[in-house]
Amino acid sequence: MTNATIAGTDAGEDVVLTLKQLAVIKSPDGKGIETAVALWDGITATEYFPSTGGSAFYVLRLKKPARTGDEAERVDLELQRTLFDLRRVWQFASGGRMATTEAEVQHTALHESNATAVRDRLLAAKGMHHVSASFKVCIESAAGYRRMPLRNAFMLCGLARADKPVSRLFDYYDKVWTDPASWFVHLYKVREQLEKLAGNAACAKSKFGISHDKWSRFGKILDNYDLRHSPDAKRPPVVLTASVSSQDETDVKETGAEWIRQFITTTGVTLL
Repeated sequence: MTNATIAGTDAGEDVVLTLKQLAVIKSPDGKGIETAVALWDGITATEYFPSTGGSAFYVLRLKKPARTGDEAERVDLELQRTLFDLRRVWQFASGGRMATTEAEVQHTALHESNATAVRDRLLAAKGMHHVSASFKVCIESAAGYRRMPLRNAFMLCGLARADKPVSRLFDYYDKVWTDPASWFVHLYKVREQLEKLAGNAACAKSKFGISHDKWSRFGKILDNYDLRHSPDAKRPPVVLTASVSSQDETDVKETGAEWIRQFITTTGVTLL
């Protein structure tokens, strides 16, 4: 965690949320990489990966200043929401997935925030203190980045923030991983959303370069397991998904990701 210092009561202090994950990223010149990007609503993001020939910690930091103790808590929640927005597009920005679970869990969170310390110092400067309930957010991260994610994630978030149908597309695929009991439902929604973005199924296949065989096989795998209408079934979804072979599940999940990557190529966004 990066500890900021108070620049004075009026100036306030930066609230910083830090995410670390073990990764392997090859830089073209073998040097370490550090990037800063101004996101939105006054939030700044930085990413860092050291010079190394092997694995090391990739570090992402989100920060925004707060002037009061109450504002520090609001900023902390804002930074968490921003992290979740970045998570939705992360796989397509970097080649590696950032999985988050918003729950009370036993795992140690891989992200840290100095919001509590900032809040307490700002309140103490005014002779006040804070009492409240709290919650935990666990961040579980997968390594395997093909490139530094931040600039690409920023561009993809821009697409999602500007276009609700595109935002829904990223959201549905994100839920494939964050709502595992109904992953198959969300995959169907990915395909249906691509149809809506293109106009219909035929246009989606043509516009996004999807072969008829892949489109058909995707539907057949889920239809053969009777998963399309599973939300209305009396059996719990977890029982239904238990019958899906691991290979078929892997195949349709990767197919959904592939289609989204092909969609991205039609938006005019060029990933770095």
